Amino acid sequence: MSNILAKKILLSFKKTVLSSRAKESSDLLKKLHFQKQKILKGIPAKAVARNAVHYISHNIRKGNINTTKADILHRIDEAISHVSSSSAQISSIGSKKIKKGMVVYVHGFSESVLNILTKAKKEGVSFEVHCTEEKPHMEGRLFAIALAKNKIPVKYYADLAIRQAMKRSDIVLMGANIISENGQVYGRIGSELIADVAERFDVPVYICADTWKYSKEAASEFDKNKLLRPQGEIWSKPPKAVTVLNYGFEKIHPWLITGIISETGIYKPHQLIFELKKNNPWMM
Repeated sequence: MSNILAKKILLSFKKTVLSSRAKESSDLLKKLHFQKQKILKGIPAKAVARNAVHYISHNIRKGNINTTKADILHRIDEAISHVSSSSAQISSIGSKKIKKGMVVYVHGFSESVLNILTKAKKEGVSFEVHCTEEKPHMEGRLFAIALAKNKIPVKYYADLAIRQAMKRSDIVLMGANIISENGQVYGRIGSELIADVAERFDVPVYICADTWKYSKEAASEFDKNKLLRPQGEIWSKPPKAVTVLNYGFEKIHPWLITGIISETGIYKPHQLIFELKKNNPWMM
């Protein structure tokens, strides 16, 4: 879903450039800057979308209007290519981690994890998935249904049965909302608990995510909101003496993560951050 949002935003910028009647580059850039600020304000914690916006707007060459338009449109096409192809690349790399007879533990609904598992299935690998619920949104059930549609056998556990599901597992695959500068991964609530239990059972934990999930800005916005969701999702009218803390997300510490499976390969969290900073200085 994050890549779909990014592509939608990129196409809106493309429409702005193609329809612009600006005579000077400065006029077009002012219009795009206003559009950029408006969009970023509306997607405070959407890492992939934020990176897409930053990619097309950093260090634009200020030449004549036609040169500037061509530069921006080229970047937009490159960004669209990235968000359109990264999923297939992650699936290709991640599916090689799934071996015959494995039990794969998953949590929440991650398109990247789903694509990895369906690709492994199509490649003829037989395996089983252990899936724990993620309340109150029931993402575990939705993920189990998606797996079943692809004829992948699933054992579905209550959210508190993490230990029971884990001790029979060989590998953990989870998605990510954001990857922070210090290598922490922001995931669905329960993610760090699962990683912690996995360490006790010596089960490797892999995060499956586009490198554009790395964002200092998005991580900062998450922290401002304290990772909380509306209390009404779990208790609409609690007694006055009860404070409802509906944490929807939490951080997984880097030392609990075996590797991050991305479109560029599999890296330790800090190794991935190092590579991204070196090769993508525009990332914010």
